[in-house]
Amino acid sequence: MEISFINNFIFPLLSLIIATVIGGEIVRKIYSPRVKVKVKGSNYLKNKLGFLVAIDIVNLGSTVASKCISYLVVDDGTMIHKEDLLTEHDACENEYLPSYASENIDYTIPRQQWITPDKYVIPKQLVLCWNHSGDPYELDINPGVTVSLNICRMRYQEDKNSWYVIFPTEKGWRKVRLRMKFKRIEGKIFICPSNSYPLIVNFKLLYNNKLNEPYLYVNTKPINRFQRKKILENF
Repeated sequence: MEISFINNFIFPLLSLIIATVIGGEIVRKIYSPRVKVKVKGSNYLKNKLGFLVAIDIVNLGSTVASKCISYLVVDDGTMIHKEDLLTEHDACENEYLPSYASENIDYTIPRQQWITPDKYVIPKQLVLCWNHSGDPYELDINPGVTVSLNICRMRYQEDKNSWYVIFPTEKGWRKVRLRMKFKRIEGKIFICPSNSYPLIVNFKLLYNNKLNEPYLYVNTKPINRFQRKKILENF
């Protein structure tokens, strides 16, 4: 009787549970979007006064990576301090930022800045924008499509023989989050689809002494799922 009960009820039930779990995981693997980062590198303008820094994001999955939002998170050890910041008055008049001409926006020159020495909050988590029409902060990435993610803009000041860094906002380059004197910073870039786990990669903002200019290093190997879980728990 007991053997019959086990054979007729317990084993089928266990088989169903196992099949459901494994089948669900297989379906998730097949149909969930997978995003992979590869470095686009510096996109130089045709002069020595600065360049845009972006990285390429490609969806290698079979479904849309929906409403992707990206963040740059600075490590505590290289935090951006109040004394690192510049103001609009320290900036170059022409920073070669997009103009969004069709929107008829009356810009301040230089562009308005959200975080300044007088209005300082720790800029630890910076929302980025996509290098797409209108520079949105949120974007759907179709399967097989590669899109560029704006990280920052480097600007050279000839009169001071120095570089400074401009970070965008959720509004693209219409307003900037902050301007800072160049300094080495390290941290992580999060690419967060609404329908998949975040992709997290390490980055470093460094200086090339041979070329006398800054550059962005991105480790294109994503942080594994176990490290990611720990990072997200402490985020």
